Amino acid sequence: MKNFCLLFLFVLPLSLFSQTEDTGAIDPGAFRLDFIPLGVGYEYQVKERQTLLFNVKLGFATGGTFSTTNENETFLIIAPEFVTQYRVFFNRDKRISKGKTIYNNSGLYFGAHIGYTGPAIYDNSDEFDVVRGVDIAPIFGVQKTWKSNLQLGFFIGPGIGIYGADNIGFSSAFGVNFSYVFVPKGNK
Repeated sequence: MKNFCLLFLFVLPLSLFSQTEDTGAIDPGAFRLDFIPLGVGYEYQVKERQTLLFNVKLGFATGGTFSTTNENETFLIIAPEFVTQYRVFFNRDKRISKGKTIYNNSGLYFGAHIGYTGPAIYDNSDEFDVVRGVDIAPIFGVQKTWKSNLQLGFFIGPGIGIYGADNIGFSSAFGVNFSYVFVPKGNK
């Protein structure tokens, strides 16, 4: 948590003092309500074709173990997640030339993902545990926002998980979201 807070305090001032080039290519900012997974987020323009996303959500893990001795277990674990992503959109001109929408930052992006998973608020598993820690990963993603302001997004990337001083290893950043985006007045 200490590392996440330090990183947050470092990234926020850099983004606030960066020069914004408002060319209309990226919407300047939008609040979103996530339905899947449940959460809220805010994405705003840092520079032309670059955004910073802050997201708080309830993450979940589910699965099961199956054996031939009928000692099967299914589980569900729910834990809070705090995510920051720096995104660079790279196919905007191509989308425009093909007549596709770039409404509210629809398109492909790559970027950096930093996520913190907190302690589980629900855990019905005896064998599995959500490990609190920080994940850092480069990501590739896509998001699509329709004129109805519904948004569907996906990102994935390999990364490093830091789960304590002695527990550092491979991790992955993966996410799917289905959201409603509140577009600021004048951006519709």
